[in-house]
Amino acid sequence: MGKRAIAVMLIMIGLILSGCGNNEKDTSNEETSNANTEGEKAETTEAGPLLVDAENAIDERQEIVKMVEEQKEMLKLGFITEDTPIENIYLQRYTDSELAEKEDVNYSSSYRGRETPSITYSNELWACEDGLDEWTNDLQEREAFQDERIEGYYGYFEYEFKEMAVKHNERCYTTSIFTEDGYSEADQKLLELMSKTFKTEEEGAYDPIYTRFSIDLDNIKFPTFNPERVVLRDTYIKYGDSEYDLDKSDISAVGSAYFIDDDDFFTYRITNEEDPYAEPESEEEIQTENGVEVKKIVQEINQELKYIWSDGNYTYVISIHESGIELPESELLTFIDSSMEDQRSFEHLDFFQSVTEKANLDEDASTINEEYYQ
Repeated sequence: MGKRAIAVMLIMIGLILSGCGNNEKDTSNEETSNANTEGEKAETTEAGPLLVDAENAIDERQEIVKMVEEQKEMLKLGFITEDTPIENIYLQRYTDSELAEKEDVNYSSSYRGRETPSITYSNELWACEDGLDEWTNDLQEREAFQDERIEGYYGYFEYEFKEMAVKHNERCYTTSIFTEDGYSEADQKLLELMSKTFKTEEEGAYDPIYTRFSIDLDNIKFPTFNPERVVLRDTYIKYGDSEYDLDKSDISAVGSAYFIDDDDFFTYRITNEEDPYAEPESEEEIQTENGVEVKKIVQEINQELKYIWSDGNYTYVISIHESGIELPESELLTFIDSSMEDQRSFEHLDFFQSVTEKANLDEDASTINEEYYQ
C-alpha cells in the first residue's frame, strides 16, 4: 500500500506543480576573464558564464511541444465530455536526463461529478515497476479485466477509496474514487464500465485541456538563460484550481523549473491568476534595471520566496525555497528583464489541439455519465 497511498495522496492535495529538490552533480567553476572588446556583448564574467544569453538561450518552447505531443499518446478517461467539471489537469515533462524517469511525461487529471465524488487519474511509473498484480494485491474484492488493448484490476481499499490500475503499451495508470462510505454494487458497476472506456486521443478520448486552457501561448515569455550555466529541469502546463485557494477555478498556468550553477533551484510560472499566493509573511516592492515593477514576497507556506510581476497580459512568478538558492538578487532581476525582452515564439500552435475535437461517447461511456457520474 505504501507507494500507492503516497501517489494517490499527492494527487489529492492539489497536483502540486513542481517541488523543490536536490540534484547532486559534479561542479567545476573555472574563473575566466572578460576578453570581449568594447561594444561586444560580454559572454563571461570573472565568476563564469553570464546568466543570460539571448543569442544562445534555452528553448523551453521546444520542450513544451514535445511534452504536449507525447502525452497525446497516453491512455485517458473515455467518458469525459466538454461539460465535465474539472478540478485539475496537469502535464509535466522532465528534460534533465539525470532526473528523467523511464516515462518522461507525467499526466494527471481530476474531475468532480456534480453529485458524486472526485475521480483522479494519472500515469503511474511504480505500478509498472512493481507489476499490476503486486501493485493491486491488497485491493479487496479485486476484479481483473483484459482485452486486446489493455489489462488491469479494480477493487477498493479500506472503504476510503476505490481504485483501478491499468496497463497499456507498457505504460501504467491508476484511477481512484474517494468516498466515505463502503463499496457498493454501484461502485463495482462504475469501475467495470470505466475499465471498458480507456482510450488514447487517437482512439477517441476527449481531453478538455485544449479548449479550457486560456493562456495564449504566443504571448508568453521565458528568460533567455545561458545553457552553459543553467539546466532546464522540466516544463509543465496546468489547468484547474488555484495553487493556494481551491475556491478559485479556471486557472491556467504554464511554466518551467531550473537549476543554476548546479545547486540553485527555482520554478518559473506564467498564469492568468492575478494574485497567485497565500498570505505573505512580508512583502516589498522592488524594481529591475529596466524598470519592471516586482513584488517580493516571503511566504510562510512552504517557506518560499516569491518574485511576482506582470507583462500586462499575464502574471509571472518565480518561486524559490528560502534555503534553496544563493543567487544574488541582482542576477535574479537581470533574468526577469531578459524574460520581458523575450521576442521568441512557437513556430505554430497546431500542437496544442486535440486529436479528438468533440467527445463521441460509446454506450458504456454514456451510461457512466447518465447513471453514475453526474
